[in-house]
Amino acid sequence: AGCFSQTIVSQYGNWSTSWMVVGENSSFPCTYDREQDPSSTTVAVFKCTMVKEAEKLVELIAEYSCVRTKNSEELESLKNDNKTSEEKADAMVEITSDLENGIGD
Repeated sequence: AGCFSQTIVSQYGNWSTSWMVVGENSSFPCTYDREQDPSSTTVAVFKCTMVKEAEKLVELIAEYSCVRTKNSEELESLKNDNKTSEEKADAMVEITSDLENGIGD
């Protein structure tokens, strides 16, 4: 059994995996961590895993050590904005509540 090749779009970056058999994994550098620091060692790992043996159901499981997202700079800039804490909180909700960005991003 195996996992089909997939394109993964997440708040940490976009990657494409190749076909993998159960037990194999693919590892990729975290997009936004690497942009901030080219020597970053954070990774996104995608593991082909048997989740239900009886049904031969396999799934690509993601594990991230990524820290930064595409919204990190915008979120960090709030720290120096001349706004009240409440205004900053509202801005943070606005930045992170878009489903495209990933809730809680």
